[in-house]
Amino acid sequence: MKRTCSRILHLGVRRPVAAFDGQPQLAATTRAPSGRRTKDSAGAPHSRVGGLLVLLALLVLLLASPDPAIAQTTSPALQAYDQRIGEALPGDLALTEQDGVVRPIRSYFGQRPLVVLFGYHQCAQLCSVVSDAAIESLRQVKPGPGTDFEFLYVSIDPQETPAEAAEARTRDLRRFDQPGAAPHWHYLTGSEHDVRRLADAAGFHYQALPEPRQFSHPSGFLVATPDGVISRYFLGVDFAPRDIALGLRRASEGKTGESVFNLVLTCVRGGQITGRYGPVIWRVLQVSVLATVLALGWGIVHLLRQERRSAGHPAPKTP
Repeated sequence: MKRTCSRILHLGVRRPVAAFDGQPQLAATTRAPSGRRTKDSAGAPHSRVGGLLVLLALLVLLLASPDPAIAQTTSPALQAYDQRIGEALPGDLALTEQDGVVRPIRSYFGQRPLVVLFGYHQCAQLCSVVSDAAIESLRQVKPGPGTDFEFLYVSIDPQETPAEAAEARTRDLRRFDQPGAAPHWHYLTGSEHDVRRLADAAGFHYQALPEPRQFSHPSGFLVATPDGVISRYFLGVDFAPRDIALGLRRASEGKTGESVFNLVLTCVRGGQITGRYGPVIWRVLQVSVLATVLALGWGIVHLLRQERRSAGHPAPKTP
């Protein structure tokens, strides 16, 4: 997503413009002995009006811009997880670990619950935010029976290699910073068919974008029981360590939880207003800009009138 930066115009603020004997002079209050404003004082209203005119011109350009193309291609399934609590992950599916060894998903089943996070290591948007937040929250969970877990990071980019997965694993383990964690952290890659099969079973929907190696996908992760049954979802980018600890304990006991609020937060690049309410959003934006233009126009007229009034009635001379 392209980011634009706006410059804030500080209008009508007194500011030092010169120094005399080390003392700054204020442009808004300096007057000549004759009672007429000095050059700096006279320029202050003009600078305010000039700033308002620039801002007014930018808003008029925005108001006059054509409506963006309204595409009807966004699918609700791409906006959030499809929570499939109580369903099993495909244990026969095999993916490649960071060391190049191909292992079936069932090989991670056993005594510990599973934490499964989907993403990709070349993601320029939300993936790092989600993984960093998840790892930080998991780090705050006190290790022990019921809270120990197997961590599976599944890359949805079929072009990612085990070497990239190993590099990401090393970085994340350093951030996790818990002794004895390394044997239980697995970074998996695979073909598009195999990864999509696992993602579909987990209710994780994603879609390739026109940009190379970029994907639209929801944010969050899931917790599964030691035998691979989905127990609970954690959605968004803010995960409470206490909730995660409770979810891990329930999963370690083979229990499943309830569906959680489906937070609509998608990692995606885009620039157009899309969807059913796109035209309404755009019209509201245009009306807001129009109201701002009218308010600025009134402000410019008011400043000009004040300037003419002050020019026609100079301040009295100081005795």
